[in-house]
Amino acid sequence: EFLLVHSLGISSAEAGKSVALVIGEDSYKNLPDLNNARTDARRILAKLKVLGWCAILKQNPRLWDISQFIGRILSQLKAVGVRLRDF
Repeated sequence: EFLLVHSLGISSAEAGKSVALVIGEDSYKNLPDLNNARTDARRILAKLKVLGWCAILKQNPRLWDISQFIGRILSQLKAVGVRLRDF
């Protein structure tokens, strides 16, 4: 978890303004199932919340669910004038 936050170059002061969508996907259509992705996602979520992030967890979501969720969040952020940056 530390490497994720560190690699993004986010300080703890900036983390309070950050939103993360954490996805835990154990099952893939064309790949072998993973054993720990959902558990790892919950751990990352917990760490981000401790660091002050607004973090949302989705477990084994469908692509449509992710797309709809991101679209809603982007619309809400744009409506309040939030600028986005990619990492």
